[in-house]
Amino acid sequence: MCFRQVFYRLLCLFGKHCYEDGPGCRFETNSGDLGFLQPLLLISGTNELLQPLPDGGFVFNYNDKIDLACTSNFADSIKGKRVTAYCKGGKQFCVQGIYRNISEIQCTLPVQGTARKTTRKCYNNSTIAEIGFSLGRTFITTIEVCFNPSKASSYYSHYSIYPATVNLQRNSGRPQFAEGDFYGFNVFDFYNIENQEVVFRDVVSLGREQPVVLNKTQSLCRGHLAAKADFILGPAQFATFFLINTAPSWICIDGGGWMKIEDDVRKLAYNKSLNLELYTGTYDILKLRNAGNLTDLREIYLNANEKLLPVPRFFYKVVIDKDTRRGIVLIRVNNPFLTANYIRANEVICPDVSNQIKWVKLGKNIYKGYSYACDVHEFVERVPHLPFLNVTGLLYS
Repeated sequence: MCFRQVFYRLLCLFGKHCYEDGPGCRFETNSGDLGFLQPLLLISGTNELLQPLPDGGFVFNYNDKIDLACTSNFADSIKGKRVTAYCKGGKQFCVQGIYRNISEIQCTLPVQGTARKTTRKCYNNSTIAEIGFSLGRTFITTIEVCFNPSKASSYYSHYSIYPATVNLQRNSGRPQFAEGDFYGFNVFDFYNIENQEVVFRDVVSLGREQPVVLNKTQSLCRGHLAAKADFILGPAQFATFFLINTAPSWICIDGGGWMKIEDDVRKLAYNKSLNLELYTGTYDILKLRNAGNLTDLREIYLNANEKLLPVPRFFYKVVIDKDTRRGIVLIRVNNPFLTANYIRANEVICPDVSNQIKWVKLGKNIYKGYSYACDVHEFVERVPHLPFLNVTGLLYS
């Protein structure tokens, strides 16, 4: 080993005491440096995920520190589940005395997300659950969920999005959904089309006296609350695939207008350089008419016998600017079978302020999801399960 290599290894080994200037480091969300076995990137000395710049770049000055963590172990003889890396220029980082390219610092297995119950409570004695990553005695939380075990449903998911979210890591894949330790029965069985046909066999839609007909686009799916695309790197994206972060949603709506609304929220964060706090949730239960008795309204549950897995009447998204505390609620009607007249008369549950909001397009196409916007305070008066929200006014732009 030449003298230069020995010298730099010693600098690396004692990097935290080194004050020599040098070139900085940069890598990006989609530069190929963060692969399937990437570790978690953490602000050094904290349990907080490191966020990139709005353009998707992670930038460090020479000798800046970053913590890296695996839920399994590190590969290539790196010891421990959490280590500190020092920027040494370009894409080179010093870890445990050895210079490595950031792409070479990998876990033995993909970072594994966890959903766990806590002792904290939310509305009506429901349970606050945390989704994130377990690192021994440390837990890195990305989403908090208010989960109602008596109905096997979630009121809301609470999380944040950042300006860089539009430059999220792409082509990270899509895992299978996981139940976690929350249900006590096989949730997947109740989402299959055969079960849905039984549930909807004897009902007709409000506003239209015709049967509910199911097909590939007109059936219920596991609709994300906190969306996969609301998170920047692959591990956090994968962690959204716990069933407590979903609710029964019509496919035509979930992949239609709601997806566009989610994208508009991310663009707002990017265009205005905002850190946003979100509560994405559901309210009330979808009711349809009994075909044999049109005056009999029937609540729709995917687990009909036990009245579990209720199909929501509404999905909503509370969006709050963390700095100014201005906010807005974006609401969608989770029923593609209604008429416009029926919706205007019965499904607008708070004064619609859509015409005051320019950064999001709220569609009125019923099949793709009729949507509107409300003042946060007006919405909370109608929807009791949200916590106190310190909001100072309307998030116009």
